[in-house]
Amino acid sequence: MEAAIEGGREIGFTILSMTLSLAAVFIPVLFMSGIMGKLFHEFAVVIMAAIIISGVVSLSLTPMLCSRFLKPLGENQNAFQRSSEKSSMGARDFYGWTLRGVLRTASSPC
Repeated sequence: MEAAIEGGREIGFTILSMTLSLAAVFIPVLFMSGIMGKLFHEFAVVIMAAIIISGVVSLSLTPMLCSRFLKPLGENQNAFQRSSEKSSMGARDFYGWTLRGVLRTASSPC
């Protein structure tokens, strides 16, 4: 529970700014005039509402669900959790290996 609260604090500003900027993109569509404005008015309202609801869920429900469902490593994990953890760690290691190679190549003089 403590980790969920701390994680929510860390990403709160980012989620809030992304939610507001995405909702702001559809404000001009909401106030369009003419035939196109009439066609896209409901679309803009629905998309803006979905973005705002998604932001609220991301700030409130998701961290709390993570605190309930995620367990510390090695604590009563089933086969699926162990295999997905192993594949995630493999992908992370592969990314690190390729990133080191690219940085080594980029930093070498031509």
